[in-house]
Amino acid sequence: MRRSKKVIGWKTPPVVTWSNLKQEFYLLTKNYNALILNDHYKSICKTLEYNIKVAKRSHFNKQICNAKNKIKTTWNVVKTVTGKKPINNDIHNLNTDGKIIGNNQLLSIYFNEYFPTAADKIINKMKTITHSIITCLMKYLQKSFKNTFLSIMIKHTCHTETERL
Repeated sequence: MRRSKKVIGWKTPPVVTWSNLKQEFYLLTKNYNALILNDHYKSICKTLEYNIKVAKRSHFNKQICNAKNKIKTTWNVVKTVTGKKPINNDIHNLNTDGKIIGNNQLLSIYFNEYFPTAADKIINKMKTITHSIITCLMKYLQKSFKNTFLSIMIKHTCHTETERL
């Protein structure tokens, strides 16, 4: 299975170079626990972070400058940076029992058949599960405690009375 490569506009050659260097130093610091390597690794991380900031800033500035609708593009950049870009949740195909349904008419028929009965199926399953659990618990209690308990009379108490105890 092949991975589709995501095209990232802000990945400039310096960012790629520093990223590869960071990865190499990470492996070195993992294998050899030397303080000098750790210091170099930290400085590489700081430099990479700075290069990423500069690359993103220039990429997004180019996007905004080249846009016809600058306000809309600015908001899209803000949503991208904050991670609040809407996700497309459209259903195009549905795999049901090994069959792939792509026709919208068939999808609507399948949903209309499944969802009205789904709640009833779940409720019936829960009833059988809870009934079986209760019977198991009752059997356990009957085996464990063969004698009956005396009735317990609990008197009302207030906070100060419980503290005295």
